[in-house]
Order: sequence, then C-alpha cells, then structure tokens
Amino acid sequence: MELSARHLPTPWLEFVRWCQARGLRPLPAHPWTVAAYARWCEPRHRYPTIAARIRAISRIHLLKCARSPDRHPTVQRTLTLIESRDRGRADRADLFDAGLAGIP
Repeated sequence: MELSARHLPTPWLEFVRWCQARGLRPLPAHPWTVAAYARWCEPRHRYPTIAARIRAISRIHLLKCARSPDRHPTVQRTLTLIESRDRGRADRADLFDAGLAGIP
C-alpha cells in the first residue's frame, strides 16, 4: 500500500521533519533516533500523546516492511521513563492544587 503525503499521519510527518532537521534517517529509523525523538517530545506533550506518536511511527515502518522501532529495548525504556515522569508531574500538580484548595 503506497501512502501519499496527504494520507500520512501528522505525527509521522512531524517525525520526518524532526529527523531531517538533524540529519537523521526516518525510515528505517534507528531505535536511538526514535528514543531521542520521544525525549524531545517530553517537554511539549504528555505521555499518552508521545506514545501515540511512537505508535504512528511504528505503523509506517510496518507498512513499509521495516522493523518496528517501538519494540526495541531502548525505545521501551525511554517510554517507561517518560511515563513515570509524566505520572510524577501529575501527582505533584495534584498536591499543589490540593494545597491551594484550602486558601481563601
């Protein structure tokens, strides 16, 4: 199945632009490249959005008969780390909001 640019998912197109800006190859992407992209996304997006972007990248790899980078241990560890930090960020925000609730 050949995908035209207008049928490609936005996360994939953004990943390609990110790779091109850094002189990296988006397809097949090295697992380090995907992990670095996930880390780059971390201050910009919450974990569910980052995970969805990585899934979109992996779908394109599978459609192009390339190995899916999301299964590589480096990418999995990176996503686990991002998820943990994102959860901690939410927990800290809840504590801050709870502290403000008692202030008139």
